[in-house]
Amino acid sequence: ESVRVGANGSSCQDGCRSGSYRPSIWRGHKRFSKWRGCLRGFDASRKKSKLNSMDQQEFSLMCEDNAKASSPFKATDLVWSNLTHVFRERMKKDGIRSVESQAFNASFASYPRSDRRYQRYSATLGDPNGTYDRACELYVRRLKEFDTHGILNKVLLSSVSRNSGMQTQVNDIWVTWDFLLSIEEVLTIIECEPRLLTEKLTVVDLGAGWGRIGHVLMSLNPNLSYIIADIPESLIIAQTYLPQHLPDVKHVLYSQNRSVESFTRDVLKPGEVRFCGSHDLSRFAESSIDVFINVFSFQEMTMTQVTEYVEIIDKVCKGGKLYSQQRLAGDVLTRENFPCKQDWSTLLDRLTIFSPAYYEAMFGI
Repeated sequence: ESVRVGANGSSCQDGCRSGSYRPSIWRGHKRFSKWRGCLRGFDASRKKSKLNSMDQQEFSLMCEDNAKASSPFKATDLVWSNLTHVFRERMKKDGIRSVESQAFNASFASYPRSDRRYQRYSATLGDPNGTYDRACELYVRRLKEFDTHGILNKVLLSSVSRNSGMQTQVNDIWVTWDFLLSIEEVLTIIECEPRLLTEKLTVVDLGAGWGRIGHVLMSLNPNLSYIIADIPESLIIAQTYLPQHLPDVKHVLYSQNRSVESFTRDVLKPGEVRFCGSHDLSRFAESSIDVFINVFSFQEMTMTQVTEYVEIIDKVCKGGKLYSQQRLAGDVLTRENFPCKQDWSTLLDRLTIFSPAYYEAMFGI
């Protein structure tokens, strides 16, 4: 998930959260310049990294392996080729702390709570003059209309999120924007795959940000096997931050997964969270996954990459389901040209609750 820019280099006016645009446009954009400005005067070769030694070792392994990978597993030239450098420098300078309020998260899901985009989200939800808190309040109200399983009352905001600076209380429920986005996504997935609530299913989340969806899923059903697959700069953040939200769950680190020859159902045990590189998907066995999730990252890829991922999903998730949430139209991927396989069935296709600029779809594979 990436910072948003319009095709002309200006900020998107539809509240979109990412875009797939030419690097020359991206580099000149004021938000990228702001990132670079934050790093001005910082020399990584002279400053000691604020990543701890274990995170540095894990990150080095992730980068080493991803550098050897072929398409479609590398960061795209459309957006992330620029952001990877920024992320690396930011991690060295600031470390990985309260990710939800760090600059990283603007590239994953949520802006700072003072950002004007929450007024647009609030307008979509019913109040054209709303703030972050008001947008969250209206979002909760809308989600309750669809929450037939009572998930908003079953999943509690973690203590980490309650101290992130993004928390707000709506009636007796503590929420963040990240949390509410995840609730909407999980509600949709469960609508088409209700077994997620009770059975020992295996879920892959490609481009998971810090793992916010995984927090909700594992809180609902601790017997799931949840796997994050991502590029190194995002994966190390998830591997560091998500375990803080799920302290009672077993976490299998990237370094532990490197020796796995084939990710079969025997390997992917219930009750575990695994951190894999996107390149590790080439080692997942046929029909090893029940639900494959992609939120906002297909829209950042070339059509060739998306098509290659679709082929992988068709193999590893055969007999399962794909959940995809993307921007309605970008420079490459659109709602109309998503390259789903002819033998897939469309179970659901609709606009999201929080913004008319995004749609979500569920496919039977």
